[in-house]
Amino acid sequence: MRKINAIIYLLFVILISSKCKEEALLPLPNKNIGGYPTPTLDTLWTTSLGFSITPKLNNNKDVLMSSQYTDPKGEIFKLFDGNSGKLKWEWADYFKVEEDFSGGSHTVINDALILCGRNATYALNMHNGQTLWKHLMDSMSGSPQIYKDEEGYIYHGFSSKTKNTIYYIYRTKYHEPKWELVCTFKETLPVDRVLGTSIASSRNAKGEKIMVFTLYMDYTLNGELEGVSKICGYNLETKQYDWVKDYSDKYANFRVCNMVSSGGKVFTFASHSTSWYFIAINADDGTLAWEKKLPNFGVSMHLYKDNIIALSGGSSSVFCLNQNTGTLIWETPFVYKNNLSYSNINFAFDDANIFKNYLFSTQCNNLLILNLDNGAIVFNKPVSLPNGCLQYGVAINEQKRCFYVQDRNKAICYKLPEEVKY
Repeated sequence: MRKINAIIYLLFVILISSKCKEEALLPLPNKNIGGYPTPTLDTLWTTSLGFSITPKLNNNKDVLMSSQYTDPKGEIFKLFDGNSGKLKWEWADYFKVEEDFSGGSHTVINDALILCGRNATYALNMHNGQTLWKHLMDSMSGSPQIYKDEEGYIYHGFSSKTKNTIYYIYRTKYHEPKWELVCTFKETLPVDRVLGTSIASSRNAKGEKIMVFTLYMDYTLNGELEGVSKICGYNLETKQYDWVKDYSDKYANFRVCNMVSSGGKVFTFASHSTSWYFIAINADDGTLAWEKKLPNFGVSMHLYKDNIIALSGGSSSVFCLNQNTGTLIWETPFVYKNNLSYSNINFAFDDANIFKNYLFSTQCNNLLILNLDNGAIVFNKPVSLPNGCLQYGVAINEQKRCFYVQDRNKAICYKLPEEVKY
């Protein structure tokens, strides 16, 4: 009898030990303590992570995330097997400690992840985690914003450390650090600083490639702070400015969210006093094509068919506009309610992305999914962990019908809701 008891005890210890070793990859219970039921989204795997950027998939459908604020080396990039969640590699090959690569400070081109700090730029291979190259522009004062075009160039803007009226834009191919000076902008006003807020590429009426970029400058006049906001169109083929437009009388600033371009127009957010706008600029001459007043500051924009989707901060309407005319196609309103049974929508930078004809947005407890053809709410239910909060956006594996998301200090793979059909 004692032998039987001993064998049972030994098997129990082995079973518990095995479970402890696999704990990081086991599904977590779909349970929410907020007072309302959690839908049954199957959890395929979960593992420890830390606060992270929006998940990115490589060509093998493995998922790249990062962990920041928890390691003295800075933000640690990690690739997880998309099927099992097992860690494949880590990367943190910086000149100095770097972190917070969210928003426009990172981009992906052909399985190369490009990261941009203020003066340093890094490129790593998303398959093996090897550093492709890293570059330091020590003599310049840059902004942590990186941009790409359809030819595989990445662009980075810098202000001069010694001459505060000059702004420089450099570019290189994504796979090799051969940086070249694209253009220089010199302001005639005695400004205290010149800041570039975004860059996009488009085409003029002749079909020539135009680099469009927005600037903000300020200076003191008679004891008062004055601001200058300009949009510039630099012809990359003729190597000269086609136009420079001063929009200071109309807009105080252009928001730092990445611009997008389509059909000879460049789209950006702007503000004036307590008003916020979504605007389209003609790449041919810099004139205003149309504007749409928003209920809050703009946080992201997404091209969809012949339309463009605009999201602004807080519990705001989502707008779908015609790219050419700015005509409203549909509007889906959201209203803040202090009620646990109702999801308080809060659109933020980097928390939305498009998959097929759906827009996914992480809303802390809830995952929100909209049908982009008509603005209908397809899914808006809590999926977060107990005491958790979905952070930034999601990456979607089309073949496996699953999505990857970060929830506080966890990376999680869920099955897609049944409402998402394709």
